[in-house]
Amino acid sequence: MQGSVSASGFEKLVAWFGPFSRVMVAFSGGVDSGLVAYAAHRAKGDAALAVTFDSPLLPPGELEGAVAFAKEVGIKHEVMKSEVSELVLQNDRLRCYYCKRGEMGELVRLAKKRGYEVVVDGTNASDLSGVWRPGAKALSEVGVRSPLAELGLDKSAVRTMAKELGLPNWDKPSMACLASRFPYGSRITLEGLKRVGAAELFLRELGFRVVRVRDFGQVARIEVGRDELSKLVEKGLAEKVYAKFRELGYTYVDADLLGYRSGAMDEPFQKP
Repeated sequence: MQGSVSASGFEKLVAWFGPFSRVMVAFSGGVDSGLVAYAAHRAKGDAALAVTFDSPLLPPGELEGAVAFAKEVGIKHEVMKSEVSELVLQNDRLRCYYCKRGEMGELVRLAKKRGYEVVVDGTNASDLSGVWRPGAKALSEVGVRSPLAELGLDKSAVRTMAKELGLPNWDKPSMACLASRFPYGSRITLEGLKRVGAAELFLRELGFRVVRVRDFGQVARIEVGRDELSKLVEKGLAEKVYAKFRELGYTYVDADLLGYRSGAMDEPFQKP
């Protein structure tokens, strides 16, 4: 599976795990945590364990993808059931803090109980630069380490490394939790999470690669990659999308003119 990795970044990542005898990885199924999980497995073998949360916040297909990835690369893997707390459902700007503090705190307690010395996640250096990230504070408070960020590995470096290693998810689009589809201040419901998850799954099944459906109650705002915007309004396909979204309970269906971008729901809080 391994090719020639530039700048020996992967070997540095593997070496990061050297001081620890047993490692637990918070594994979402994405490229970042996938690279960390693979490096932990290379460093520690069966003394490394990847854990994925099975939560209503997880987009459809993500859990199955995480299970398949872990099986292919050979790392031990477990799935942990997780419920959504009332603080997260209230959906203020600290929503991600409450979520990370709850889930990762639970993971740290499990690690201590089983004798794992450290819990790590896939936060990379790009994640900590200039974006509202209250979840990072929660990780620090509960004692979760982020080897990619500590080594200064950004998103671009992670993707390049994953591709050169031949990891099966190297080109997987970023996929935040479904809570990020709702504007701050609007209460999140489990039914709403299912609806927005079904809407995004429908668009991905139509062939759209980068997809977000932002839920504004009666209004669904679709974000797709800039290169896919024209496809979204093609005659026939647009009507198909509109009909499906009406079936899911949306009254109006809009397309964001700028396409997908990370942190779109934080834009109202930023200076123009």
